[in-house]
Amino acid sequence: MQTNEVKISIIMPSLNVKEFISQCIESVINQTLTDIEIICVDAGSNDGTLEILEKYCKKDSRIKILHSDKKSYGYQMNLAISNACGQYIGIVETDDFIDEKMYETLYELTDNGTTDISKVNFYHYYGDDFKSDESKKNLPLEKFTVYDYPNILKGHPSIWAAIYKKSFLEETNIKFMEAPGGGWVDNPFLFQTMLSAKSITYKDEAFYYYRELNPNSSTNDMKDLTLAMERMMDNLDVLEDYSCDDERILTELYIRIFWHINDILNKENFNQQKDEVLKYFYKVLIRLDEEIISNNFSLRNRKLYYKFSSPLHLYESNNNDEVTITKDEMDNILRENKFLYSEISRLESENKKLKRKNKKLSNNNKKKESEKNSDSKLSKFVRKIKKH
Repeated sequence: MQTNEVKISIIMPSLNVKEFISQCIESVINQTLTDIEIICVDAGSNDGTLEILEKYCKKDSRIKILHSDKKSYGYQMNLAISNACGQYIGIVETDDFIDEKMYETLYELTDNGTTDISKVNFYHYYGDDFKSDESKKNLPLEKFTVYDYPNILKGHPSIWAAIYKKSFLEETNIKFMEAPGGGWVDNPFLFQTMLSAKSITYKDEAFYYYRELNPNSSTNDMKDLTLAMERMMDNLDVLEDYSCDDERILTELYIRIFWHINDILNKENFNQQKDEVLKYFYKVLIRLDEEIISNNFSLRNRKLYYKFSSPLHLYESNNNDEVTITKDEMDNILRENKFLYSEISRLESENKKLKRKNKKLSNNNKKKESEKNSDSKLSKFVRKIKKH
């Protein structure tokens, strides 16, 4: 690897992406910021991806190829970061591509290298169509932290639409989880970096094209429905490790958790994995703050919280004949019943109000009809007098 520091080391982890790799690497090679190195980390592609990378490597001295002996996105990323010479670390996933000004823009956002993380918006790319992401709104133009603007955590982690100061990653000892495959390890990396960063800059302009149609991506290929919940457990661990009790940040994570739960419940293969999935729902939900759920979430999500954090639901799904319930579990059941009764009382109260309102409207309508009839009789009488 080269010894002279460049502005950005761009890491490209690859595994059997022959269909997309040329478009991806050309979008990186053609960046208006030329002071970069491109580190391609291949995890044993056998579809021709590696051969294409080697051809580009011969043409451009900025390209380096590393070989990963593990099919793990996290392992590939850690391997590349440890070999990177850049002041900043960037990521381009090899089924995506980027605008030619992306890294010039990101580096300008660092304020001469003084920012820990610089981030931009991205496009959801559908082949013939694309649209910019709309999840992160009202972020400032000046530097901020996640404690100032927790909404930087909204939506897709999009860790690739950003650059990270390498010294910041080293000083905070932040590394990727080395789970098998893709493993959704972008989630804990997002929370670790955002909670650690003393300065973040963001530009609400899209430069990254995130391909939504690749059927082999970890997002689209959800064979194991417990995976998302495993990563949500990791996210909760990160918040505990950082002693984060900020209600707004916790709320952003809870929003992500409930989004995944609702998504999993609608998957075609949910019933086949139901027992295991429900165990993970339970493990995650019992760690959440009940008061935050009660104050900030919709009725549907509150119902899901009490339903799947109840141990009775696990006993039902596993068809246990003999049930031994601990005091803590009984307390949880009582909380669920308390919630249901309070909702019933609230709905009954609303129903009474609606009945009173309808009765009042009905009486008003009758009154208006009576007045209308009286006016009609009076009009007839007046016309009769005029006629005579």
